[in-house]
Amino acid sequence: YGFKWRQATGWFSYDLKVLPGQSQQLVVSLRGGKNGLSDFDVLVDGKILTAQPGNEADAVFLLPPDLTQGKQSVIVKFSAHAGKTTSGLTGLRVLLAPKQ
Repeated sequence: YGFKWRQATGWFSYDLKVLPGQSQQLVVSLRGGKNGLSDFDVLVDGKILTAQPGNEADAVFLLPPDLTQGKQSVIVKFSAHAGKTTSGLTGLRVLLAPKQ
């Protein structure tokens, strides 16, 4: 489709900037949509996150304030399950969570 993507049978990670102590969302764009989410884990500073309900194109993970408290950045790790491969990652961004 003319865009770059990243995939692994092991793991890869990124160091992403965050706003300390604020509710944010980690939005993960995956090649082929969210279909392969059961084949790998998304961890932020070692804590496994669960995708929120949403559209099929992007997986959205809540970053609660306690996960970013006192931090300027977090490590986001994509770790494939044994014998599996991560979905192709095409985009990754941190956004402010919508006000409830």
